Amino acid sequence: MSEKISEKISEKEICPVINLFSFIWKKWILLIIKSVSDWCMCFSDIEKTLVWINPRILSTRLKELEKNWFVSSHIKANTKNKTIYCLTEKWMCFSQNIKNLEEWMKKWEN
Repeated sequence: MSEKISEKISEKEICPVINLFSFIWKKWILLIIKSVSDWCMCFSDIEKTLVWINPRILSTRLKELEKNWFVSSHIKANTKNKTIYCLTEKWMCFSQNIKNLEEWMKKWEN
C-alpha cells in the first residue's frame, strides 16, 4: 500500500528542503564544492585535489552541480577545452545558511 501512495506523490511534492539536502549529501558533492571553494579550478586541478574520486564520477557530479546552479563552468581562453569550474552566487548564499546551522548546532551541543 505504501508503494502506491509513494507512486502518486512526486519527489518535488515531498519537501524542497529534503530534496536539497538529499542532493547536497550525495557522495562526493560537498568534497567537490570544498575543493573548488573560494576560487575557480579546472577539472584536472579538482581531480588532483580529490585523488580518490573516479574521474568519471567527478565529471558526473560536476554536471549535477552545474545543473543545480551551484557551480558554473566555462572554457579557459587559449587552452584546448580546459574547463574551469566556479562556485555560483546560489551556492555562496546557501553556504551562509550552512554556517548559521553550524552555529546553531554548537549552541545546542550537549
